Amino acid sequence: MIEVPKFFIHAPKIKTHPASRGAFFTGTETRLGYNHATMMSLRCSPQFFSRQCFSRLRPLGLLGLILLLGLSAFTAQALTKPTVPPTTLSVDFAVPAPQKNMSGFLNGIGQNAPADDLVLPLKPAWWRLSANDQKGVQRARQWGAQIQLSVSDAYGYPLNHWRGHGAPWENNWKRWEAHVRQLANEYRGQPVYWDIWNEPDTQKWNETTFWNGSPQQFFETYKRAYTILREELGPDAIIGGPSYANYNQGDLEAFLSYCHENQLQVNFLSWHELMRVDFAVPDIAEHLAYIRKLASTYPDLRIQKIMINETVGPKTTYFPGDVLAVLHTLERGGADGANRACWNDSKKRNNCFNQSLDGLIDPETQLPRSAWWAYKTYADSMASRVKVSSTHPNVVGMASQQPAQILVGYFGKEPASSTMFTVRLTHLSAIGQTGKRLKVAIAKAPNTGEAPLSALIPVRTVTVPINKDAATVTIPDLQLHEEAVLTVLSP
Repeated sequence: MIEVPKFFIHAPKIKTHPASRGAFFTGTETRLGYNHATMMSLRCSPQFFSRQCFSRLRPLGLLGLILLLGLSAFTAQALTKPTVPPTTLSVDFAVPAPQKNMSGFLNGIGQNAPADDLVLPLKPAWWRLSANDQKGVQRARQWGAQIQLSVSDAYGYPLNHWRGHGAPWENNWKRWEAHVRQLANEYRGQPVYWDIWNEPDTQKWNETTFWNGSPQQFFETYKRAYTILREELGPDAIIGGPSYANYNQGDLEAFLSYCHENQLQVNFLSWHELMRVDFAVPDIAEHLAYIRKLASTYPDLRIQKIMINETVGPKTTYFPGDVLAVLHTLERGGADGANRACWNDSKKRNNCFNQSLDGLIDPETQLPRSAWWAYKTYADSMASRVKVSSTHPNVVGMASQQPAQILVGYFGKEPASSTMFTVRLTHLSAIGQTGKRLKVAIAKAPNTGEAPLSALIPVRTVTVPINKDAATVTIPDLQLHEEAVLTVLSP
Protein backbone atom coordinates (compact mmCIF):
# COMPACT_ATOMS: atom_id res chain seq x y z
CA MET A 1 0.00 0.00 0.00
CA ILE A 2 1.32 3.52 -0.93
CA GLU A 3 0.64 6.25 1.57
CA VAL A 4 0.14 9.80 0.24
CA PRO A 5 1.76 12.59 2.28
CA LYS A 6 -0.81 14.76 4.00
CA PHE A 7 0.39 17.96 2.34
CA PHE A 8 -0.80 16.63 -1.03
CA ILE A 9 -4.42 16.56 0.09
CA HIS A 10 -6.52 19.61 0.86
CA ALA A 11 -10.06 19.44 2.25
CA PRO A 12 -11.28 16.15 0.72
CA LYS A 13 -15.03 15.94 0.41
CA ILE A 14 -17.65 13.86 -1.34
CA LYS A 15 -20.73 15.20 -3.05
CA THR A 16 -23.05 14.30 -5.88
CA HIS A 17 -21.70 14.90 -9.36
CA PRO A 18 -24.18 17.02 -11.35
CA ALA A 19 -24.06 14.67 -14.30
CA SER A 20 -24.82 11.61 -12.19
CA ARG A 21 -27.77 12.79 -10.11
CA GLY A 22 -30.36 10.07 -10.07
CA ALA A 23 -27.83 7.49 -11.19
CA PHE A 24 -26.82 4.49 -9.14
CA PHE A 25 -23.33 5.86 -8.39
CA THR A 26 -22.57 9.32 -6.96
CA GLY A 27 -19.71 11.45 -8.12
CA THR A 28 -16.64 12.31 -6.16
CA GLU A 29 -15.10 15.77 -5.92
CA THR A 30 -11.63 16.06 -4.50
CA ARG A 31 -9.48 19.14 -4.33
CA LEU A 32 -5.81 18.33 -4.71
CA GLY A 33 -2.78 20.55 -4.52
CA TYR A 34 0.99 20.61 -4.33
CA ASN A 35 2.60 23.16 -1.97
CA HIS A 36 -0.50 25.32 -2.53
CA ALA A 37 0.94 26.32 -5.93
CA THR A 38 -1.30 24.21 -8.14
CA MET A 39 -4.97 23.79 -7.31
CA MET A 40 -7.19 21.60 -9.31
CA SER A 41 -10.78 20.39 -9.12
CA LEU A 42 -11.62 16.88 -10.26
CA ARG A 43 -15.06 15.52 -10.90
CA CYS A 44 -14.80 11.84 -11.87
CA SER A 45 -17.26 9.18 -10.86
CA PRO A 46 -16.60 5.46 -11.40
CA GLN A 47 -18.96 5.11 -14.35
CA PHE A 48 -17.61 8.25 -16.01
CA PHE A 49 -13.95 7.34 -15.71
CA SER A 50 -12.92 8.11 -19.28
CA ARG A 51 -10.15 9.56 -21.41
CA GLN A 52 -11.39 13.06 -20.62
CA CYS A 53 -11.36 12.37 -16.90
CA PHE A 54 -7.93 10.78 -17.11
CA SER A 55 -6.56 13.78 -18.99
CA ARG A 56 -7.31 15.96 -15.98
CA LEU A 57 -4.88 13.90 -13.97
CA ARG A 58 -1.85 14.53 -16.17
CA PRO A 59 -0.61 17.53 -14.18
CA LEU A 60 -0.52 15.33 -11.09
CA GLY A 61 1.13 12.37 -12.76
CA LEU A 62 1.27 9.05 -10.95
CA LEU A 63 -0.01 10.54 -7.67
CA GLY A 64 -3.23 11.66 -9.26
CA LEU A 65 -3.83 8.27 -10.83
CA ILE A 66 -3.31 6.54 -7.48
CA LEU A 67 -5.72 8.90 -5.74
CA LEU A 68 -8.40 8.53 -8.38
CA LEU A 69 -8.27 4.76 -8.41
CA GLY A 70 -8.37 4.68 -4.62
CA LEU A 71 -11.34 7.05 -4.43
CA SER A 72 -13.19 5.17 -7.14
CA ALA A 73 -12.75 1.88 -5.32
CA PHE A 74 -13.84 3.47 -2.05
CA THR A 75 -16.95 4.96 -3.64
CA ALA A 76 -17.95 1.68 -5.31
CA GLN A 77 -17.46 -0.24 -2.07
CA ALA A 78 -19.41 2.25 0.01
CA LEU A 79 -22.32 2.49 -2.37
CA THR A 80 -22.69 -1.16 -3.30
CA LYS A 81 -24.64 -3.11 -0.67
CA PRO A 82 -22.67 -6.26 0.24
CA THR A 83 -24.47 -9.45 -0.59
CA VAL A 84 -23.98 -12.73 1.20
CA PRO A 85 -24.80 -15.89 -0.74
CA PRO A 86 -27.55 -17.92 0.90
CA THR A 87 -26.36 -20.74 3.07
CA THR A 88 -26.61 -24.12 1.41
CA LEU A 89 -27.13 -27.39 3.20
CA SER A 90 -26.41 -30.48 1.18
CA VAL A 91 -28.34 -33.66 1.97
CA ASP A 92 -27.38 -37.01 0.47
CA PHE A 93 -30.18 -39.50 1.09
CA ALA A 94 -28.03 -42.36 -0.20
CA VAL A 95 -25.28 -42.05 2.43
CA PRO A 96 -26.21 -43.36 5.90
CA ALA A 97 -24.79 -41.39 8.84
CA PRO A 98 -25.83 -43.19 12.05
CA GLN A 99 -25.30 -41.32 15.30
CA LYS A 100 -25.51 -41.96 19.03
CA ASN A 101 -28.54 -40.50 20.75
CA MET A 102 -27.72 -37.28 22.66
CA SER A 103 -31.19 -36.91 24.14
CA GLY A 104 -30.82 -37.01 27.90
CA PHE A 105 -32.11 -35.17 30.96
CA LEU A 106 -31.25 -34.12 34.50
CA ASN A 107 -33.95 -34.66 37.14
CA GLY A 108 -36.92 -32.60 35.85
CA ILE A 109 -39.68 -35.13 36.62
CA GLY A 110 -42.12 -35.97 39.39
CA GLN A 111 -44.14 -39.04 40.25
CA ASN A 112 -46.84 -38.30 37.68
CA ALA A 113 -45.66 -35.31 35.66
CA PRO A 114 -44.76 -34.71 32.99
CA ALA A 115 -47.04 -37.22 31.32
CA ASP A 116 -45.62 -40.12 29.36
CA ASP A 117 -46.86 -38.70 26.06
CA LEU A 118 -44.61 -35.65 26.56
CA VAL A 119 -41.51 -37.73 27.31
CA LEU A 120 -41.71 -40.81 25.10
CA PRO A 121 -41.59 -38.83 21.81
CA LEU A 122 -38.18 -37.49 22.88
CA LYS A 123 -36.71 -41.01 23.11
CA PRO A 124 -34.45 -40.25 26.08
CA ALA A 125 -31.26 -42.29 26.06
CA TRP A 126 -29.91 -41.01 29.39
CA TRP A 127 -31.31 -39.72 32.67
CA ARG A 128 -29.24 -38.31 35.51
CA LEU A 129 -30.98 -38.44 38.88
CA SER A 130 -30.30 -38.19 42.56
CA ALA A 131 -29.62 -41.59 44.09
CA ASN A 132 -32.41 -40.95 46.61
CA ASP A 133 -35.03 -40.54 43.85
CA GLN A 134 -36.09 -44.17 43.49
CA LYS A 135 -39.43 -43.31 41.84
CA GLY A 136 -37.78 -41.03 39.32
CA VAL A 137 -35.34 -43.80 38.48
CA GLN A 138 -38.22 -46.20 37.88
CA ARG A 139 -40.04 -43.75 35.57
CA ALA A 140 -36.93 -42.95 33.55
CA ARG A 141 -36.09 -46.62 33.15
CA GLN A 142 -39.62 -47.31 31.86
CA TRP A 143 -38.99 -44.72 29.15
CA GLY A 144 -35.90 -46.63 28.04
CA ALA A 145 -33.26 -44.32 29.50
CA GLN A 146 -29.98 -45.47 30.99
CA ILE A 147 -29.61 -44.19 34.54
CA GLN A 148 -26.80 -42.09 35.96
CA LEU A 149 -27.01 -41.95 39.75
CA SER A 150 -25.60 -38.88 41.45
CA VAL A 151 -24.18 -40.24 44.70
CA SER A 152 -23.40 -36.76 46.02
CA ASP A 153 -26.95 -35.45 45.48
CA ALA A 154 -28.19 -37.86 48.10
CA TYR A 155 -25.34 -37.04 50.49
CA GLY A 156 -25.47 -33.25 50.46
CA TYR A 157 -23.54 -30.12 49.50
CA PRO A 158 -22.40 -26.87 51.11
CA LEU A 159 -25.61 -25.28 49.77
CA ASN A 160 -27.76 -27.53 52.00
CA HIS A 161 -25.25 -27.90 54.84
CA TRP A 162 -24.31 -31.40 53.67
CA ARG A 163 -27.77 -32.60 54.73
CA GLY A 164 -26.36 -32.82 58.23
CA HIS A 165 -23.66 -35.30 57.24
CA GLY A 166 -20.74 -32.93 57.30
CA ALA A 167 -18.14 -32.79 54.54
CA PRO A 168 -17.05 -36.23 53.25
CA TRP A 169 -13.59 -35.95 54.83
CA GLU A 170 -14.96 -35.13 58.27
CA ASN A 171 -15.18 -37.82 60.95
CA ASN A 172 -12.46 -39.81 59.23
CA TRP A 173 -14.64 -40.36 56.14
CA LYS A 174 -16.97 -42.70 58.02
CA ARG A 175 -20.27 -40.97 57.09
CA TRP A 176 -19.33 -40.79 53.43
CA GLU A 177 -18.34 -44.43 53.26
CA ALA A 178 -21.51 -45.52 55.08
CA HIS A 179 -23.60 -43.47 52.63
CA VAL A 180 -21.99 -45.09 49.59
CA ARG A 181 -22.37 -48.57 51.05
CA GLN A 182 -26.06 -48.00 51.75
CA LEU A 183 -26.74 -46.90 48.16
CA ALA A 184 -24.81 -49.88 46.81
CA ASN A 185 -27.16 -52.18 48.70
CA GLU A 186 -30.27 -50.28 47.58
CA TYR A 187 -29.36 -50.50 43.89
CA ARG A 188 -27.75 -53.91 43.91
CA GLY A 189 -28.55 -55.77 40.70
CA GLN A 190 -29.79 -52.64 38.88
CA PRO A 191 -27.90 -51.36 35.82
CA VAL A 192 -26.81 -47.84 36.75
CA TYR A 193 -23.88 -45.52 36.14
CA TRP A 194 -22.39 -44.40 39.45
CA ASP A 195 -21.61 -40.67 39.21
CA ILE A 196 -19.62 -40.02 42.39
CA TRP A 197 -19.78 -36.22 42.77
CA ASN A 198 -21.52 -33.36 40.99
CA GLU A 199 -19.30 -30.40 40.07
CA PRO A 200 -16.36 -30.73 42.49
CA ASP A 201 -14.67 -27.70 40.90
CA THR A 202 -12.35 -25.92 43.34
CA GLN A 203 -13.36 -22.38 42.44
CA LYS A 204 -14.59 -19.43 44.49
CA TRP A 205 -18.13 -19.52 43.06
CA ASN A 206 -18.52 -23.15 44.12
CA GLU A 207 -17.58 -22.83 47.80
CA THR A 208 -21.19 -22.32 48.86
CA THR A 209 -22.72 -24.55 46.20
CA PHE A 210 -21.37 -28.05 45.45
CA TRP A 211 -17.79 -28.24 46.74
CA ASN A 212 -15.57 -26.36 49.19
CA GLY A 213 -12.74 -28.83 49.53
CA SER A 214 -9.42 -29.13 47.73
CA PRO A 215 -8.71 -31.15 44.57
CA GLN A 216 -6.92 -33.76 46.67
CA GLN A 217 -9.94 -34.07 48.95
CA PHE A 218 -12.14 -34.71 45.92
CA PHE A 219 -9.72 -37.32 44.61
CA GLU A 220 -9.86 -39.08 47.97
CA THR A 221 -13.68 -38.82 47.95
CA TYR A 222 -13.72 -40.58 44.59
CA LYS A 223 -11.22 -43.21 45.75
CA ARG A 224 -13.19 -44.18 48.84
CA ALA A 225 -16.50 -44.37 46.97
CA TYR A 226 -14.89 -46.38 44.18
CA THR A 227 -13.38 -48.87 46.63
CA ILE A 228 -16.69 -49.50 48.41
CA LEU A 229 -18.69 -49.87 45.18
CA ARG A 230 -16.18 -52.42 43.91
CA GLU A 231 -16.33 -54.30 47.21
CA GLU A 232 -20.12 -54.38 47.22
CA LEU A 233 -20.98 -54.69 43.51
CA GLY A 234 -17.96 -56.33 41.93
CA PRO A 235 -16.00 -55.64 38.76
CA ASP A 236 -19.03 -54.99 36.55
CA ALA A 237 -20.17 -51.86 38.39
CA ILE A 238 -19.83 -48.80 36.13
CA ILE A 239 -18.19 -45.99 38.10
CA GLY A 240 -17.11 -42.61 36.80
CA GLY A 241 -16.76 -38.85 36.99
CA PRO A 242 -15.51 -36.25 37.68
CA SER A 243 -18.52 -34.30 36.35
CA TYR A 244 -16.75 -30.95 36.60
CA ALA A 245 -18.94 -27.89 36.02
CA ASN A 246 -16.67 -26.65 33.23
CA TYR A 247 -14.26 -28.09 30.75
CA ASN A 248 -10.80 -27.63 32.23
CA GLN A 249 -8.06 -29.55 30.52
CA GLY A 250 -5.67 -29.36 33.46
CA ASP A 251 -8.26 -30.53 35.99
CA LEU A 252 -9.28 -33.49 33.84
CA GLU A 253 -5.67 -34.48 33.28
CA ALA A 254 -4.97 -34.29 37.02
CA PHE A 255 -7.98 -36.47 37.79
CA LEU A 256 -6.98 -39.14 35.27
CA SER A 257 -3.38 -39.07 36.47
CA TYR A 258 -4.49 -39.60 40.08
CA CYS A 259 -6.73 -42.51 39.12
CA HIS A 260 -3.92 -44.07 37.13
CA GLU A 261 -1.48 -43.77 40.03
CA ASN A 262 -4.02 -45.24 42.48
CA GLN A 263 -5.33 -48.01 40.19
CA LEU A 264 -8.88 -46.61 40.09
CA GLN A 265 -10.96 -47.17 36.99
CA VAL A 266 -12.99 -44.39 35.38
CA ASN A 267 -15.57 -46.37 33.41
CA PHE A 268 -17.15 -43.18 32.14
CA LEU A 269 -15.40 -39.83 31.94
CA SER A 270 -17.69 -36.82 32.35
CA TRP A 271 -17.79 -33.05 32.55
CA HIS A 272 -20.29 -30.26 31.81
CA GLU A 273 -20.49 -27.84 28.89
CA LEU A 274 -22.63 -24.93 30.06
CA MET A 275 -22.27 -21.14 30.25
CA ARG A 276 -18.99 -20.96 28.37
CA VAL A 277 -20.55 -22.53 25.28
CA ASP A 278 -23.82 -20.60 25.18
CA PHE A 279 -22.51 -18.88 22.07
CA ALA A 280 -19.43 -21.02 21.43
CA VAL A 281 -21.06 -24.34 20.61
CA PRO A 282 -18.30 -25.63 18.27
CA ASP A 283 -15.89 -25.68 21.23
CA ILE A 284 -17.66 -28.77 22.53
CA ALA A 285 -16.41 -30.87 19.63
CA GLU A 286 -12.85 -29.63 20.14
CA HIS A 287 -12.97 -30.50 23.83
CA LEU A 288 -14.29 -33.97 23.12
CA ALA A 289 -11.63 -34.64 20.50
CA TYR A 290 -8.80 -33.68 22.85
CA ILE A 291 -10.11 -35.64 25.84
CA ARG A 292 -10.78 -38.75 23.77
CA LYS A 293 -7.17 -38.67 22.61
CA LEU A 294 -6.02 -38.13 26.21
CA ALA A 295 -8.19 -40.98 27.49
CA SER A 296 -6.59 -43.35 25.00
CA THR A 297 -3.29 -42.92 26.82
CA TYR A 298 -4.80 -44.47 29.97
CA PRO A 299 -5.94 -47.97 28.89
CA ASP A 300 -5.76 -49.21 32.48
CA LEU A 301 -8.61 -46.86 33.48
CA ARG A 302 -11.00 -48.80 31.21
CA ILE A 303 -12.85 -45.71 30.04
CA GLN A 304 -15.89 -47.02 28.19
CA LYS A 305 -17.75 -43.77 27.56
CA ILE A 306 -17.19 -40.04 27.46
CA MET A 307 -20.24 -38.17 28.71
CA ILE A 308 -21.27 -34.53 28.72
CA ASN A 309 -23.72 -35.03 31.54
CA GLU A 310 -24.91 -31.43 31.65
CA THR A 311 -25.15 -29.15 28.63
CA VAL A 312 -27.14 -26.27 27.06
CA GLY A 313 -26.42 -23.09 28.99
CA PRO A 314 -28.83 -20.66 30.68
CA LYS A 315 -28.91 -18.08 27.89
CA THR A 316 -29.91 -20.51 25.16
CA THR A 317 -31.89 -23.08 27.11
CA TYR A 318 -35.18 -22.17 25.37
CA PHE A 319 -33.73 -21.55 21.86
CA PRO A 320 -34.65 -24.40 19.48
CA GLY A 321 -31.98 -23.52 16.93
CA ASP A 322 -29.23 -23.48 19.54
CA VAL A 323 -30.49 -26.66 21.21
CA LEU A 324 -30.31 -28.45 17.87
CA ALA A 325 -26.80 -27.09 17.36
CA VAL A 326 -25.64 -28.48 20.71
CA LEU A 327 -27.05 -31.93 19.91
CA HIS A 328 -25.43 -31.85 16.49
CA THR A 329 -22.05 -30.78 17.92
CA LEU A 330 -22.12 -33.47 20.59
CA GLU A 331 -22.61 -36.02 17.81
CA ARG A 332 -19.85 -34.51 15.70
CA GLY A 333 -17.46 -34.54 18.65
CA GLY A 334 -18.13 -38.21 19.32
CA ALA A 335 -19.77 -37.97 22.75
CA ASP A 336 -21.30 -41.20 24.00
CA GLY A 337 -24.20 -39.44 25.68
CA ALA A 338 -25.40 -36.17 27.15
CA ASN A 339 -27.88 -34.66 29.57
CA ARG A 340 -29.74 -31.39 29.28
CA ALA A 341 -29.01 -29.04 32.19
CA CYS A 342 -31.67 -27.21 34.17
CA TRP A 343 -31.78 -23.56 35.26
CA ASN A 344 -34.00 -21.15 37.15
CA ASP A 345 -36.86 -19.78 35.07
CA SER A 346 -38.09 -16.17 35.04
CA LYS A 347 -40.11 -16.84 38.19
CA LYS A 348 -37.02 -18.15 40.02
CA ARG A 349 -38.28 -21.75 39.89
CA ASN A 350 -35.59 -24.32 39.27
CA ASN A 351 -36.40 -26.39 36.19
CA CYS A 352 -34.82 -29.41 37.86
CA PHE A 353 -37.60 -29.58 40.39
CA ASN A 354 -40.78 -28.14 38.85
CA GLN A 355 -41.68 -31.13 36.66
CA SER A 356 -40.89 -29.17 33.51
CA LEU A 357 -38.49 -31.65 31.91
CA ASP A 358 -35.59 -29.24 32.43
CA GLY A 359 -37.65 -26.34 31.10
CA LEU A 360 -38.92 -27.99 27.92
CA ILE A 361 -42.50 -27.93 29.26
CA ASP A 362 -44.44 -25.12 30.90
CA PRO A 363 -44.73 -26.28 34.54
CA GLU A 364 -48.20 -24.78 35.00
CA THR A 365 -49.97 -25.81 31.79
CA GLN A 366 -47.77 -28.85 31.00
CA LEU A 367 -47.66 -27.70 27.39
CA PRO A 368 -44.47 -28.02 25.33
CA ARG A 369 -42.24 -25.05 24.59
CA SER A 370 -40.41 -24.46 21.33
CA ALA A 371 -37.22 -26.14 22.62
CA TRP A 372 -39.29 -29.31 23.21
CA TRP A 373 -39.86 -29.46 19.45
CA ALA A 374 -36.11 -29.39 18.84
CA TYR A 375 -35.77 -32.55 20.95
CA LYS A 376 -38.86 -34.10 19.35
CA THR A 377 -37.70 -33.62 15.76
CA TYR A 378 -34.19 -34.70 16.74
CA ALA A 379 -35.57 -37.92 18.18
CA ASP A 380 -37.62 -38.53 15.03
CA SER A 381 -34.45 -38.34 12.94
CA MET A 382 -32.41 -40.90 14.88
CA ALA A 383 -33.48 -44.13 13.21
CA SER A 384 -32.30 -43.45 9.65
CA ARG A 385 -29.91 -40.53 9.66
CA VAL A 386 -28.17 -39.55 6.40
CA LYS A 387 -25.27 -37.30 5.48
CA VAL A 388 -25.69 -33.50 5.73
CA SER A 389 -23.16 -30.70 5.29
CA SER A 390 -23.50 -26.93 5.76
CA THR A 391 -21.56 -24.02 4.29
CA HIS A 392 -22.29 -21.76 7.28
CA PRO A 393 -20.62 -22.24 10.69
CA ASN A 394 -23.77 -21.13 12.52
CA VAL A 395 -26.25 -23.27 10.63
CA VAL A 396 -26.47 -27.00 11.35
CA GLY A 397 -28.48 -29.63 9.57
CA MET A 398 -29.67 -33.17 10.19
CA ALA A 399 -31.69 -35.40 7.89
CA SER A 400 -33.28 -38.82 7.86
CA GLN A 401 -34.85 -41.22 5.39
CA GLN A 402 -37.78 -42.29 7.57
CA PRO A 403 -39.31 -39.85 8.00
CA ALA A 404 -37.87 -38.09 4.96
CA GLN A 405 -37.13 -34.95 6.91
CA ILE A 406 -34.48 -32.25 7.18
CA LEU A 407 -33.81 -30.23 10.35
CA VAL A 408 -32.06 -26.86 10.18
CA GLY A 409 -30.86 -25.00 13.27
CA TYR A 410 -29.69 -21.39 13.18
CA PHE A 411 -27.64 -20.58 16.28
CA GLY A 412 -25.13 -18.12 17.65
CA LYS A 413 -24.84 -14.61 19.02
CA GLU A 414 -25.24 -12.41 15.94
CA PRO A 415 -27.57 -12.92 12.96
CA ALA A 416 -26.02 -13.54 9.57
CA SER A 417 -26.43 -11.06 6.70
CA SER A 418 -28.77 -13.46 4.97
CA THR A 419 -31.63 -15.39 6.52
CA MET A 420 -32.68 -17.16 3.34
CA PHE A 421 -31.11 -20.58 3.04
CA THR A 422 -31.15 -23.24 0.36
CA VAL A 423 -31.16 -26.98 0.87
CA ARG A 424 -29.82 -29.23 -1.88
CA LEU A 425 -31.36 -32.71 -1.78
CA THR A 426 -29.54 -35.45 -3.69
CA HIS A 427 -30.21 -39.13 -4.43
CA LEU A 428 -33.94 -38.62 -3.96
CA SER A 429 -34.59 -42.08 -5.37
CA ALA A 430 -33.25 -43.47 -2.08
CA ILE A 431 -36.44 -42.18 -0.43
CA GLY A 432 -38.74 -43.26 -3.26
CA GLN A 433 -38.88 -39.91 -5.06
CA THR A 434 -38.46 -40.90 -8.70
CA GLY A 435 -40.84 -38.47 -10.41
CA LYS A 436 -40.27 -35.10 -11.99
CA ARG A 437 -41.50 -32.95 -9.11
CA LEU A 438 -40.83 -32.90 -5.36
CA LYS A 439 -43.31 -31.64 -2.78
CA VAL A 440 -41.92 -30.34 0.51
CA ALA A 441 -43.70 -28.91 3.55
CA ILE A 442 -41.71 -26.28 5.45
CA ALA A 443 -42.43 -25.54 9.11
CA LYS A 444 -40.45 -24.00 11.90
CA ALA A 445 -40.07 -23.81 15.65
CA PRO A 446 -39.72 -20.11 16.41
CA ASN A 447 -37.93 -18.92 19.52
CA THR A 448 -40.91 -18.46 21.86
CA GLY A 449 -38.83 -18.54 25.03
CA GLU A 450 -40.87 -19.74 28.00
CA ALA A 451 -44.18 -19.38 26.15
CA PRO A 452 -45.79 -22.69 25.11
CA LEU A 453 -45.80 -23.80 21.48
CA SER A 454 -48.45 -26.42 20.85
CA ALA A 455 -47.27 -27.28 17.32
CA LEU A 456 -44.68 -26.40 14.73
CA ILE A 457 -45.64 -23.31 12.72
CA PRO A 458 -46.38 -24.07 9.03
CA VAL A 459 -44.47 -21.76 6.68
CA ARG A 460 -45.35 -23.01 3.21
CA THR A 461 -45.57 -26.08 0.99
CA VAL A 462 -43.52 -25.94 -2.18
CA THR A 463 -43.22 -28.07 -5.30
CA VAL A 464 -39.85 -27.99 -7.04
CA PRO A 465 -38.48 -29.79 -10.10
CA ILE A 466 -36.35 -32.93 -9.78
CA ASN A 467 -33.34 -32.93 -12.08
CA LYS A 468 -30.84 -35.79 -12.13
CA ASP A 469 -32.19 -37.27 -8.92
CA ALA A 470 -31.79 -33.98 -7.06
CA ALA A 471 -33.75 -30.89 -6.11
CA THR A 472 -33.24 -27.58 -4.34
CA VAL A 473 -35.56 -26.06 -1.74
CA THR A 474 -35.33 -22.55 -0.32
CA ILE A 475 -36.09 -21.78 3.32
CA PRO A 476 -37.30 -18.18 3.56
CA ASP A 477 -36.61 -15.91 6.50
CA LEU A 478 -35.15 -18.29 9.08
CA GLN A 479 -34.34 -16.15 12.10
CA LEU A 480 -31.54 -16.53 14.63
CA HIS A 481 -32.28 -19.20 17.30
CA GLU A 482 -35.02 -20.82 15.20
CA GLU A 483 -35.33 -24.33 13.79
CA ALA A 484 -36.75 -25.16 10.37
CA VAL A 485 -38.26 -28.55 9.59
CA LEU A 486 -38.58 -29.70 5.97
CA THR A 487 -40.74 -32.77 5.35
CA VAL A 488 -40.74 -34.51 1.98
CA LEU A 489 -44.33 -35.41 1.14
CA SER A 490 -45.46 -38.53 -0.67
CA PRO A 491 -45.36 -38.27 -4.47
